Amino acid sequence: MDVVDTYKEMTWQLPENNGFHSYTQGVKRCRVESLPMLPAIFTASPDSQVELSQVIHYQREPPSKTAPAWDAGSTENFLPNPSQWRFQVSNSLKDSKDEVIRAIRLLGGRVDNSKVYNPQTTHLVVAEGLAERTEKYLSCCAALKYIVSPRYVFDSVKRGKWIVDRLHEYDKNPLRRWPTSPVTPPFQDWRVVLFTSSTSVDAGIVAVLKAGGCRDITSYLFDGTHTPDIDYKSIEHSSHLLVECEDVSKTGRFLAPSWFPHKLRRQDHRLFSLELLLHLLCFCHSPVFGEGGRPINERSLPPSCRLEIC
Repeated sequence: MDVVDTYKEMTWQLPENNGFHSYTQGVKRCRVESLPMLPAIFTASPDSQVELSQVIHYQREPPSKTAPAWDAGSTENFLPNPSQWRFQVSNSLKDSKDEVIRAIRLLGGRVDNSKVYNPQTTHLVVAEGLAERTEKYLSCCAALKYIVSPRYVFDSVKRGKWIVDRLHEYDKNPLRRWPTSPVTPPFQDWRVVLFTSSTSVDAGIVAVLKAGGCRDITSYLFDGTHTPDIDYKSIEHSSHLLVECEDVSKTGRFLAPSWFPHKLRRQDHRLFSLELLLHLLCFCHSPVFGEGGRPINERSLPPSCRLEIC
């Protein structure tokens, strides 16, 4: 993954497959093998205006081992044994990335250099003050993995061992900023139907949803080569319809793309842009959805999470 300047695209290579794919690892009614997501890096704080973009490009590598069941306490279980920690390092570090990797290995940590999220990851190292719109970053947020800056690694090197007792002081995972950290995965029991225009976007989004506990995903790919057959029963029973969009209206909502099925072009409270995931994982300070994805505080969502149907 090559990180480009703020708000610009980053492109990964991905084998293209027409249509939608088969996904069978414990995901009910899922027709996707994998999924990608958001493109650039932003430096805005939660209170500032973030540039909207859903042009997402990913380079996909062979999937890692199947993720274990999400456990709200599992992120603490490995703390007594730092030898089991596994790090992924963001390209946002640029020139310091190699130095950070050497420091991690000096302390006995393992580094996964893959370009996509690995469910076995325990820590993600990102540049100080950055939140990334990438599969790895958002998946680590959703799975409540530790997100730290290089300072944590270098401070540990100075001490000669991993700083375990103060790790929470270095942790930048936005979900831990809530007054009470989530006790269930953010997307648990969601029933998602996903509409995208490329396999790369499809793969990244699925990875993020799975990291957050979603196990019911149906994906439809509109790549310009054909129109997929849609199972409208799956849509009827879904909790969220997520749509990849590009253009924003004057109201701040995303416009439904031209390829979006005509039959679904109606106002529906379940219709959301992909910005919904970014908002819930990085900017939200209280739950928006309850059990089974039921809305409990939708008014707190910004317009960019919604679709405008023309």
